[in-house]
Amino acid sequence: MSAAISKSEIVVVVGAGIVGFAKGRALLERGHQVSFTDSSSARCDDLMSRGFACEKIVTLSAESSLVFVCVPTPASSSGYDFAILRESLEYLGRQLSMSETRHVIVVCSTLAPVTMTTLVIPTLEEFSGGKEGHDFDVALVPEFISAPRALEDSRAPWMTLIAAPNESVRSRLVALLQPFGGEIRTTDNLIAAELIKVTHNAYNAAKIGFFNEMFRLASAVSVDGHFVAEVVSRSAEGSINTQYGIRGGTPFGGACLPKDLDGLIAFAKTVGVAVPGLEAAREINESFESENVESIES
Repeated sequence: MSAAISKSEIVVVVGAGIVGFAKGRALLERGHQVSFTDSSSARCDDLMSRGFACEKIVTLSAESSLVFVCVPTPASSSGYDFAILRESLEYLGRQLSMSETRHVIVVCSTLAPVTMTTLVIPTLEEFSGGKEGHDFDVALVPEFISAPRALEDSRAPWMTLIAAPNESVRSRLVALLQPFGGEIRTTDNLIAAELIKVTHNAYNAAKIGFFNEMFRLASAVSVDGHFVAEVVSRSAEGSINTQYGIRGGTPFGGACLPKDLDGLIAFAKTVGVAVPGLEAAREINESFESENVESIES
């Protein structure tokens, strides 16, 4: 989707932590009217001392504004903790109830799939007394940034995903974010966007886990694991071809992949190195092969 560069927007950033501050500052540098809101007085004081607008309470403009929700959503093995998000949504709902203007609530916080439809929208509707798509709009713009490079990644993202049920909201956000560059994808499916974000992070975690496993194996045979990883990251088709191996439901096959995976797992046992990641990869692919699905060959 293409769109013209937007006029100056009124932006409220709820949560001025790493993600929120980076997003807000990048938008401010593009000429938008940005104010921060954070429950931490110390954080607000720090931002104000540096010339940024910040307050502990949300003030919605008489004009339609974009409210970026960038609050933490910590998680553990028992699931996500949405307490801070819920509290923010309840407060925003009350503010919406006092506004005659139709604002857009743009969630940037990481969410589990279906959170927008089971928590975000119902909470905003309950506390505002309004209806999404009529009295206010919602969107999900997950962040694909690295914490150490949060501001740089916000200024020059390589990918921006915009999800919103309302097409005009999607167009408005495209116009807002397109000037930053990078590829922009849009969808009306909020659940898909939620799943993309957590899959994005899970993929990175799986890749790190894979090379950690190979580092341990390399160390067991006195090989420089960093050298192995550096070469493989440039030689493997899975690293250099973005379309390789992403067709869901399709296992590997052919002469090389199953054979060499089995061989490496067996070799690891001979040197006393556990490779649960490789064993899981074999198990997952064999579960699809048992369904006689067409295979990916090396």
